Formats: sequence, structure tokens, C-alpha cells
Amino acid sequence: MNTSQEQLLKLANEMLPHLDGRWSAKLDDRYSDPTVEFESIDDTRWSITLRSGGYRNEGRLRVNASLGYLNDHLRRDEPRPEITVSASRKPHELARDINRRMIAYLKPLTEVADVRWLEESRAKAVLEARCRTLTDVSGGLLVERNGDGSAYLRKMHCPSVAYGTADVDAEVFADSIRLILDRLPLELAEQVVKLVATQMYTICMAKP
Repeated sequence: MNTSQEQLLKLANEMLPHLDGRWSAKLDDRYSDPTVEFESIDDTRWSITLRSGGYRNEGRLRVNASLGYLNDHLRRDEPRPEITVSASRKPHELARDINRRMIAYLKPLTEVADVRWLEESRAKAVLEARCRTLTDVSGGLLVERNGDGSAYLRKMHCPSVAYGTADVDAEVFADSIRLILDRLPLELAEQVVKLVATQMYTICMAKP
């Protein structure tokens, strides 16, 4: 027999005193099956969902952990804990099982994911600064395209340039910028090629 919402919330509240750390419990209506969400008070990024097993897993509860926005910074070989437990067990027994098989892994996983999130945030800041510089030197013509805020690539364009006139797009990477020039007047194109060739020659001559 499956656990009702009221039964599940009562069970969750009885588990709270036995969980490692400080948690709160509330009903979660995001799922079709009765679900309760534990939210960590010590680290607000952590949450644990306790779901009725459904018709395929009657008498069982599915337990999943989340690190919030850090979930995307875990690799496939670093999965978030996911277990099933018997709904007939006593609250302190369920809590003890979740402590051992789930909560114990949240802190080390968070430490690993936190480092990657910080590195990505710094990389995003560098690309954003480079995009702002390009916007400034172009007099506001070159602006960033709407995107997902990637830490590896930003795309820029000139939306205000009239069709059929000189145009430029840019792809901004961590260590370089790719410019795509289109429909340049011949004289301007020659100046650009000369400037690039001069810089390339200087770079090549500087190499040992």
C-alpha cells in the first residue's frame, strides 16, 4: 500500500530529530506521487526529496538528494545519492539509513562542486569583461548576443548595422577572440590585412 501525503509528512517530521544536521520538512507538489522535501538549514543548497514509491514500488520510498545550483558541476562518476527504503521502517531507522547513505556524501560532493562553480564564475567574469571592452572600443556597435552566459564562449554582433554594409561578428574565447568581417570596403580590408600581417610577423619573429 502506498503512503499518502499526510502519512509521508508525519513520517518526515518524526525523522527530523534523527537526521544529521538541521532540516525542515514540507510537502512538495511538483510530483504526481506524494512527496516531502527536506531542506537543509545548515546549507540552503541542500535538499532531499522523500517520495512514495508509486504502483511499481509499493511499500517503498524513493529518496533523492540535490545540491541546488551545484548539481550541474558534478561529473557522471560523482552522482548525487539516490536510494530506496522501506516505508514500514521506524522513523529513526529511516533517518539513520539516510544519514549513512546520503547525508554523509553531501559535504564532500559540495566541496568538489563548489571549486568548479567558482572557477566557472571567474571564467565567465573574464569573458564578460572582454565583451564590455569590445563594446566600448566599437562605440557600442558590437554587443553580446543573447545566450546562456557560457564560461567558454561568448558571441557578439552588430545589430544596428544596415543590411549590405560593412559588418563584424566576434566569438570571444578564454585565450583569444575570433573576428568575422563581412562586406568591408577594399581599402579598409587592405588596412586590416596589413595590420594583422604586421602583428603576426612580429609574433613569429619573437619566437625562439
